[in-house]
Amino acid sequence: MIIIGIDPGTRHTGLAVIDYNVGSTPSILFLDTIEFAEVCDSIFLAAETYSAVKLVQHKFSPDLIAIEDFVFQGRITTYNALHVHRIIGALSVLWLTCPVVLYAAADWKHDLAGLPRPRQKHLTPTTSKSMLDTRVRQAVELRCEHVFRGKSEQHCIDAAGVALVAGDRVVVENREEKGKKYVN
Repeated sequence: MIIIGIDPGTRHTGLAVIDYNVGSTPSILFLDTIEFAEVCDSIFLAAETYSAVKLVQHKFSPDLIAIEDFVFQGRITTYNALHVHRIIGALSVLWLTCPVVLYAAADWKHDLAGLPRPRQKHLTPTTSKSMLDTRVRQAVELRCEHVFRGKSEQHCIDAAGVALVAGDRVVVENREEKGKKYVN
């Protein structure tokens, strides 16, 4: 199963393509960070991100697209979140050609890092962002047998991480469906 992972942002957007097959090590097929100027219009950000993802989608023909969504508790909390929400809105059109899933950053990062999920959709004082980023990086490197060299790759790591979690959840859902068929 080919999964595109996207970590949208106002300055950097991470893209990753993962080949996720049950029973084998997931492999990273593609990593990239789209960098934007410091001051950009959100419509420009959305259009540029959409264009880049469409190129990657055309090249790899994914089975699923996983997007990190950091809108907390169903509301937009910051000005940057508004821009990212517009980017996610533009990317949601991709569902016409491929299934698209959104995962809250706090949920998927805690799942991948093997930590309990917070009750609220933001990081708690006991789970610092740097500690969680380190645990996510280690999990992606271990599972994909890929070593990331620089700190600037955090957006690619997050994109790969959200893709891995999407693959994990598809596998769990498929197992649950098969279990239901055999029980009846």
